[in-house]
Amino acid sequence: TPGTTLSETSTPGTTLSETSTPGTTLSETSTPSSTDLLSTTESEISTVSSGSGEPTSESECPPLQEGQFTLVCPTGFRRHPKYCNLFYQCTVSPTNFDIKTLVLSCTNGTIYDEARIQCLPPDEASPCKGSVAERRLLRRLADGSIPPVEVNSKRTLCPREGYYPYEADCQRFYKCKEISKGKLQGTLYQCPEGYSYWDVSRRCERSSKIPSCPRGPARRLWRPTMAPIEMDELGNR
Repeated sequence: TPGTTLSETSTPGTTLSETSTPGTTLSETSTPSSTDLLSTTESEISTVSSGSGEPTSESECPPLQEGQFTLVCPTGFRRHPKYCNLFYQCTVSPTNFDIKTLVLSCTNGTIYDEARIQCLPPDEASPCKGSVAERRLLRRLADGSIPPVEVNSKRTLCPREGYYPYEADCQRFYKCKEISKGKLQGTLYQCPEGYSYWDVSRRCERSSKIPSCPRGPARRLWRPTMAPIEMDELGNR
C-alpha cells in the first residue's frame, strides 16, 4: 500500500508472512531452532570491553552432557581432562585441515605432570583431580581403534628445545619447542615410510643408512599411527 512500509516476522521452519501497517517501519525477528549438542555447532560469541577500551571476543562453550569433556586443539602434550595417567596432543594438517588427536599413557603407576612434561609417581607430580585409567579400560578403549601410545620413560620428554627419540621404537620422536619464555611444549611425530629417527643426526634418515636401532622389537617395520608425519627435517633423499 502506498505510504506504508512492511513488517516481517520470520520463524525458521515456517513460511514468511507479510503484513502492511500504515506508519510502521521494517522490523525482523527470528526464533532460533533447537540445536543437537552432539552435532557440530558454532559457538556463541560475545564481545566485551577490556580495561584498555578495546573490544575482546570471548567464546562460550556449549553445555556438556554426561560423559563429555573438552579438549584443546591444536596443542602439544596436555594432561587428559578425565584420567591423570593419560595425556594427549591434537594436531591440524596445514594442507587438508585434518584433525588428529593422539592419546599417550604413562605406565608403571605414574601420572602425567604437565608442567614438567614427564610421567611421575603421584606423590611427585602436580595434583590431579581425575581418576586413573586401568589397563583393562585402556584395552577396552583400544578395541577397533589405535591404542594409546605407552610412555615408559620417567625422564622429562622435553629437557630443552630440540628433537628426542621415543623410547619404544625408531619410527617416532619427540619434537620440543619453546612456546613462550621458559615454557616448552612437546609433540610426538613420526618419520615417513622408509625413514627412521637417528639419534646421531637428531632427525629422520633413510632407514637403509642407519646401522642399527636399539629401541623396540620391530626396528624396521613402519606402520601408520595418529602421530603427524615429519616432512621437513629429513636426511638426504
